[in-house]
Amino acid sequence: MERKILNTLDFELNIPTVFDFVQCQKDYVEEMKGAEGKIGHLADYISEIALQSSLHLTFPMSLIGTCVSSLSLLLHGRSAFPPSLEKISSHAFEDLRECMGKLWTECIRLQQQTDLIVIKKKYSVEEKGHVGGYVLNSMHWDFATEKAKVLAVVDGSNE
Repeated sequence: MERKILNTLDFELNIPTVFDFVQCQKDYVEEMKGAEGKIGHLADYISEIALQSSLHLTFPMSLIGTCVSSLSLLLHGRSAFPPSLEKISSHAFEDLRECMGKLWTECIRLQQQTDLIVIKKKYSVEEKGHVGGYVLNSMHWDFATEKAKVLAVVDGSNE
C-alpha cells in the first residue's frame, strides 16, 4: 500500500512549513483578505521571518502558522483570532500564548539583523504592500479578556 501511495505522489514528500499553514489560512480566513491584501502580505513576511528562527524546534509548524496569521490580523486592527481561524487551525486562543510571545520577540530580533535584507527588500515593493518596511516594536497580550493590544504597531498606524 505504501509503495502505491508513494508512486502516486511520485515520491514528492515535504514537511509542511509555517508558510504552508499560513497559505491555507489565508485562503480560508476571510478576514485575512482585507486591507488591500496587506494582511496576507504581512503574514507572508512574518512567515519568512519565522522560518529564520528556531521556533520550529519548540512549537509545531501549525501553531506557529496560526500565530503568524493572528499577529498579521492584529497588526491591522482586526480580531486576533476570528472563529474561522480557530476552526481551520484547530487551536484554541489560549494555545497561542507562549508561541506568540516568542514569535513576537523573534520578529523584533530578526528584523533588526542585516541578514534579512533580502526578505525585507522582497516585501518592500508595491506588489507586496510595502510590508517589508513595517517597523515591529512592542506588544502586550491580555489573555484574560482574549484581546490583544498593540502598543506600537505597524508603520505607526492601523488600517
